[in-house]
Amino acid sequence: MQQTRPWYKTWWGILFILFFFPIALTILIWQSKKSFAVKILSTAALYLFVLVFFTSSGRQANDQSPASSASLTREQRLEKIGKELFKGTTLLSFTNDADYGKMLHIEQYQLEMFTHQSYLQDAYTSFINFGQIAFQDPNIDFIMVTYSTDLTDSYGKVTKKMLINLGMSKTIFSKYDWDKLRYGSTSMYKAFEKDAEINTVMRGVLTKLDIDNLYLGGKKTVNFQ
Repeated sequence: MQQTRPWYKTWWGILFILFFFPIALTILIWQSKKSFAVKILSTAALYLFVLVFFTSSGRQANDQSPASSASLTREQRLEKIGKELFKGTTLLSFTNDADYGKMLHIEQYQLEMFTHQSYLQDAYTSFINFGQIAFQDPNIDFIMVTYSTDLTDSYGKVTKKMLINLGMSKTIFSKYDWDKLRYGSTSMYKAFEKDAEINTVMRGVLTKLDIDNLYLGGKKTVNFQ
């Protein structure tokens, strides 16, 4: 008489063990001829192993997940904020400058430029919005933002050019109530020309501007914490 193979040696039994390992092994333990005490200890050891395995796997997955805002470094938070506030490609660097102290330099590269007026207005507005957040950091004394874009000359050659370079210290920045100047009558170009340590605009851009109507745009809030 042909002896029937145990279920765990059949093809479906092997699949059951592979996909439902803890349950299958529990069944095998309790189908064995071991004593009741051994079965209890074996089952407990099995599920303790399963618990430890899945707990360690979960921790490893959390460690490899993208960093939350609470775990970001100061530089990473500022870089994240910069990318939200500035258009185009944004690069941040921190230096100790002999003249300006602890300086945060932002290099902002924007491929598209619709008009010189709107480009410069966006530049001043983004600078102010970013400064209101970044200057909360006690380790930043000065912010400089360099705006560049691609320009095509009369020969069709495309060259990356610096259009605007803005820089202001925390001391000067804090003298202004910027929110009261939004959509107002104060020209941002004239305000920076009067007080900012750096207010350089490419001559070809400056000649096409109505600097008297270069106002500060809307506020965009990003949480620094």
